[in-house]
Formats: sequence, C-alpha cells, structure tokens
Amino acid sequence: MSAKRNVFASNSERDNYYKLSRQWGDNYRLYHNLPFLNVFYLDSVTLTEREKGWLKKTSIDYTLCDELDKPIICIEFDGMQQGFNIGRNYHTDIPSDQWRKTIFELKLNIAHSSSFPMFIFNSDCFKNLSNEIKLTAVDAIIGEVLVNLKWYELTKDDSYLKEFNYGHIDDGIFCDPSVLLRTKLQREINSCYKIYKKLMESFNIFDSDNHCNIKYLQHPTNVSWDDVTRLGIELKISSKKFGKSRTMVWLPNLKTVGLDDAYEHIERIAWVVALSKLLNRNNR
Repeated sequence: MSAKRNVFASNSERDNYYKLSRQWGDNYRLYHNLPFLNVFYLDSVTLTEREKGWLKKTSIDYTLCDELDKPIICIEFDGMQQGFNIGRNYHTDIPSDQWRKTIFELKLNIAHSSSFPMFIFNSDCFKNLSNEIKLTAVDAIIGEVLVNLKWYELTKDDSYLKEFNYGHIDDGIFCDPSVLLRTKLQREINSCYKIYKKLMESFNIFDSDNHCNIKYLQHPTNVSWDDVTRLGIELKISSKKFGKSRTMVWLPNLKTVGLDDAYEHIERIAWVVALSKLLNRNNR
C-alpha cells in the first residue's frame, strides 16, 4: 500500500483547481475538498439523523475564502454527470444517479437556507472563454458574486454616499451613488469586467461603423421561468473595421444567492468572447 500520486479525484478536478487558483489565489484563499461541516452549521434546516450522518461524511470540491478563512463561495464540480444547479435543485441531461441528486440537493438546500452562494458546475463552465482569454465562465460568475456581496455589505448604511459626493458629478450631472459604487467594485474585483471594458474601449461600440444586435434566449422555450434550465445570449456584430461575428453563449439558469441579474454575466461573457476573436483576427 502506498500514498496516492495526488490528492485530487480526477485530472479535471485538479485542472479546475489550478484554474481557480490562478485567477483568485492572489487575493483569496482557495481550499480543496473541505469537509462540509467545516463550512456550514446544520441549524438552518430541519434534518433527519440519517441526513446529518451523510453530511458529516461529505465534502465540498472548492471553497473560496477571505484572508481570515471566512468562506465566501462554494463550488462543486460535476464531471461525472455534467450537471449543474438551478437554485436548490440539481439538473443533468442524462439519467441521474439518485444518490448524487440527493446529496447535491441536500448541500444546496443548506447553503441557500443560509443565504450562502453555492454552485454546481459542469465541465463546459470551466473551459477557457477563448484561446486568447484564459478566463472561464466560472471565473465570470465568481467575479459577479464577489462584487454583489461586497455591494450588499457597503450599502447597509449611507456611509458610502460621501465617497461619491452623494451622486453629484461635474457639470451638474447626477448619478445614483449605489451604481457608481457597483461600477467601482466591478473595476476592482471582477476580472471578466476588466477584460470586457478593455475590449469595449478597443472596439468603440459608439462608433457609427459598428453595429450589434443582442438576443436573450431561454431553454426550453415557451415554459415558465421555473422550468427554464439554461439562459443564452446571441450576439451579432458588424463592423467595417473588424468584420462580422455571431457569438452564442449558453449557461445554466443558476438562480443562486449573489447573482442578482440572470443575464448580466452571460452578456458580458458573450462580448468578451466575440470581441477577443474579432480584435485578434484584425491584428493578424
């Protein structure tokens, strides 16, 4: 009997850990395979003794913490069934392993009852957005959640208003201070937003020679919001300088704490994917 070659359950789980660490490791602490009870108390929901026993034996793939090791976001990687969460529910397009569904939804229920962001992602969400952009959809979602959580914290009282001169900008222009704060946090925290802004400046969306069309999509179609499993963006761009492109981005309808706008992060990803390809093509 000997020690294992590494502590990860699969190469994919290992690769995803290093992707997350590369993006967030400088400012946050990332832990792999923490026991579930190291992160959550069990007093937010009513549990049977059997369910408590299950939770004592289970772990969480990735937990992002602050510098004091306070948990901020939990992530499960479902490489086996390529599923994802929709709120408190686990969804997969293949016949589900009932035990996997049970334990995932038990974890999700406790996290959501604690108003804590917990996600289940499949392999597609961990793919780089493009050859040029070493950023994943998971990174974009984490960035959005971190911004929103910080915004919630800072807007609990009115102390932030003074920083933004109570919304008064030069030349008599007024802007909601909470919007100014959120924009500041996006620039400081969200890597996807930073890349998005840089690409938009290079492209110059306000140039009369550049045109775009955005469609907001759902799957399945013609069902209630509760039954929508995926959300999509179709982005068409036409530019005299850069050419034409059509980009489609689909992501799970996550419905999770910390994601206030169901489409905002998906639209931003679509712009990043489309513009990185257009600008790279033009620079060749």
